[in-house]
Amino acid sequence: MSMLLNFVGLKVIWPELKGVKARKAKEIIEKENPQVEAYIVPEGMPIPEIMCCHSVFLYVSSNSKHGDYHDAPVVKVPTIGCSYPPLF
Repeated sequence: MSMLLNFVGLKVIWPELKGVKARKAKEIIEKENPQVEAYIVPEGMPIPEIMCCHSVFLYVSSNSKHGDYHDAPVVKVPTIGCSYPPLF
């Protein structure tokens, strides 16, 4: 049984947020699905490969000025549970 069944009626993927500033994307995701927490992660940063149905990883460009990743654009489609690059 899919872990996403826990989210019937709630969003689990946000393709429209690719390219949006991470700070704004985090706010939108957590508002549209209050059961998840979004984490801003520089692309290429090593993190454990996990499938957690209460996490969304917002991958941003690692070339952000002064290491402020909150204003960097999201570079991959945010999806619940993906701590690795999704296939889309």
